[in-house]
Amino acid sequence: MSFLRRVGAGATLVFGWAAAASCASVLGLDGFQDAADNLCAKLEACEPGKYPDCRAHVSAGLDTASASARGSWLALLGQSGALDSCAGARLALDALPICHDPGATCALDAHCCGFTGLSAKCDASSGTASCCKTDGAKCASDLECCVKICTDDGSGKKSCGGKKCAAPGEGCKADGDCCSMNCDKTAGKCALGCVNEGASCTKATECCTQSCGVDGKCACIPDGQSCASPVECCSKVCNDKGKCETKMQCAGFGETCSDAASSCCATLECGDKQKCCRPNGGNCTEGGATVCCKGGCDNGACCSPLEAPCTGASKTECCRGSCTKVETLGVSLCCAAPAPCGTSPCNANPAPLQYVCAVLPATDPSACIKEICKEKPACCCSAWSSDCAQLVIDRSKKNGSACFGKCATPV
Repeated sequence: MSFLRRVGAGATLVFGWAAAASCASVLGLDGFQDAADNLCAKLEACEPGKYPDCRAHVSAGLDTASASARGSWLALLGQSGALDSCAGARLALDALPICHDPGATCALDAHCCGFTGLSAKCDASSGTASCCKTDGAKCASDLECCVKICTDDGSGKKSCGGKKCAAPGEGCKADGDCCSMNCDKTAGKCALGCVNEGASCTKATECCTQSCGVDGKCACIPDGQSCASPVECCSKVCNDKGKCETKMQCAGFGETCSDAASSCCATLECGDKQKCCRPNGGNCTEGGATVCCKGGCDNGACCSPLEAPCTGASKTECCRGSCTKVETLGVSLCCAAPAPCGTSPCNANPAPLQYVCAVLPATDPSACIKEICKEKPACCCSAWSSDCAQLVIDRSKKNGSACFGKCATPV
């Protein structure tokens, strides 16, 4: 005997029974148990593993419901085609007396009334997991809302958080108009929350990938089509232009790169750690300085921090101050106001006197100069005197000093 015929035969008996008896013990209620078994089997086929406690949840809802509520739910099963489509099965789970109202304890979002339209969820932020309405859902009191705020959404109606969004079945033009973030643009109405790749489907709008394959399963997005994240693509690659492709022809953010200018995708460059990062001027609104090649972020744009090397190519190259030539080091650094003497390489200073050594060293003397200035800050803050020159001469004879060997023939 088919499920629907069996349930239909027992429905007349059920409608007349008193609600005081246990659902499992009432004559004819085997039909309801069949309802739970068949519905949960359908849901498992649609989205494997997503509803682990389905049978216990559905049976508990029926067991505590009134006879009329159970009868209404049976009628809904036939109307929604719960055993014929995944969307219908989800709607049957998202209906009283199976789903829970705000405030009831829960373990899954699917336990809460409104989960198919993403207007409710199971929230444990307050300690005990309980159902509540999400931002944008219509409400009557603060206690119904996850954010505990039910206020005017600007249209004269109240919603959680004061956000305005349309429920499934209401009009829309874009996904953002809907609480479910899923607008059926052909029908011009908000659809239920979408299901992932591999789930059963009857039309594209049921799928998060917006692609329902010929096998009745939500399909991945093929190469060349728009994507929002790598998991949507068959290739698992969503490039910088928001398109699926089999293999990126360039390295994306955070990926290993070579020194070649073309190794990183557009808007990125290969940083010192051989990882693609955002160059100066790149957006760092999300991630801050950590996404920037030079390690600085100011007003949402990557830049070079104080005391970092610079080229002077742009006025916005330095996060603060400007690109300044530091003579004693022979390099340009991002410098702001002069720091206290000896505390920063940005201190104003002249070049070393030419008579320090008879033969000027071919190697970079910056480490030696830093050592001298650390010992005698005035050498770099005030003036390079003969005392500073003598320190270089003395240190050039001292093994282990950064100045060792710098003056082979002292004058």
